[in-house]
Amino acid sequence: MKKNKALEEVWKRGFEEAERLGEGWVDTDHILLALLSGGDGNPFVSLLEKRGVPVKEAKGEIEKVIRNFHRQKDEIVKRYAEALEDTQARLARELGREKARKVMEIILNNLEREMLEIMEEGRIRGMVDMRLRRWVKRRHPVESMLGDIFSEFFREFEELFDTGWTLSEESVRVPERLVKELKSELGERDELLLELLDVEEKLRSFLMQMKEQGIEPRRFVDGIRKELLGDGRKKPKESYFLRRVLERAEEEAKKEGKKEVCVSDFIEALSSMPETAGGHILSQILRGGEMKDIKREIAEEERSALERFTVDLTALAREGKLDPVIGREKEIQQVIEILSRRQKNNPVLIGDAGVGKTAVVEGLAQRIVKGDVPESLKNKRILSLDMGGLIAGTRYRGDFEERLKKLVDEIRSRDDVILFIDEIHNVVGAGRAEGAPDAANLIKPALARGDFQVIGATTVNEYRKYIEKDPALERRFQPVWIEEPDLEMTKEILRGIRKKY
Repeated sequence: MKKNKALEEVWKRGFEEAERLGEGWVDTDHILLALLSGGDGNPFVSLLEKRGVPVKEAKGEIEKVIRNFHRQKDEIVKRYAEALEDTQARLARELGREKARKVMEIILNNLEREMLEIMEEGRIRGMVDMRLRRWVKRRHPVESMLGDIFSEFFREFEELFDTGWTLSEESVRVPERLVKELKSELGERDELLLELLDVEEKLRSFLMQMKEQGIEPRRFVDGIRKELLGDGRKKPKESYFLRRVLERAEEEAKKEGKKEVCVSDFIEALSSMPETAGGHILSQILRGGEMKDIKREIAEEERSALERFTVDLTALAREGKLDPVIGREKEIQQVIEILSRRQKNNPVLIGDAGVGKTAVVEGLAQRIVKGDVPESLKNKRILSLDMGGLIAGTRYRGDFEERLKKLVDEIRSRDDVILFIDEIHNVVGAGRAEGAPDAANLIKPALARGDFQVIGATTVNEYRKYIEKDPALERRFQPVWIEEPDLEMTKEILRGIRKKY
């Protein structure tokens, strides 16, 4: 199932984070960091801010925890790689460097396969019993009985009975295919075989512990491979745990009849799986919140800038929700002609308040829906800017600019949008704060390049006061004067809308 744009961005940042760290697997902790990063429009960050969570501080603490884990992981990988390097050196002396390297590859390949089997099936296929001799710490009989009880209180207790190490024989289960592969390389060298099986079994036990902690164990195998053999994944891949979370998110999205998986679906799935490393941390962040409320709020934040800050007039016309427009055929035709030009193709409707400027735009939307427009305007959408919604909630410097920039970028990326700005004079100065560029200066460059088209509406006085005095803005618009309807036209308008009441 396809991810929506916001989730794709999160995924991209998660993969970049894993790649930056030199990891072969993208796990839930990488994606959690990605959820907490990104600029304006990050739906998860917006949710946390609305709920009064200090995002910067929370992100700092979470990053500290995750970075600490990454440091510990790297240290563990290094220690295991060093231990295997000693084993590889002994093998090289007896078998040669190429064969020693191949034996190490066999062990690491088998470990990856075993971890996948145990995660997917809950068991490792084809295990057999073998007796291995391994070094264990020798314990005095008294220590055996009392050591575990008293050593917590008397640190010196263990030293009293520290009598060194001894070889002990233990029965362990090892993968049969590994035994066969190693035997084919080692021949009759049983002592080397047992030593390698011992190493593999100890490393497997550690990887199993990581799996139980909800951490992709193959991350450690890949790290060891890079340290030991100078080889490993060039491009990171989704971990088993991350894949499971995504599958659960897809199931939820399908239940709701969605065609794409959203950030809200993923967060719901991740928080419902605290057995994963990222899920455990996320469930702590969202502790005390109702998931249905959280999901609804994130889904709202996740909507595109066009969906959040504009109203689709063509969609309303298609649904029959606009009043019929009567007596404005001449003005609508003027607007169509201006929009069809190659240059100066942004009409601005000028007239007193209440004369019907917005009605002209609604009439155009209805003609587009009927197909009664030139070919260049067919399939166009007229989106009315909700300036109040755009400004609402912009508490910090740059918030308004960032929102409008995102909106402009979204419109520029499409070729089917005409933006309608009612009371366009409010654009000049909207969002202005302590030297921050106003809305006009943000959209003027895009209009100059012809990146998108705008229909404006304003009064005569406001046009002269704000737009006409700004040559850069004025030369991008073509005025369309809207006169007050006469008595006969007014009667026709009233007759036309009577059936709506």
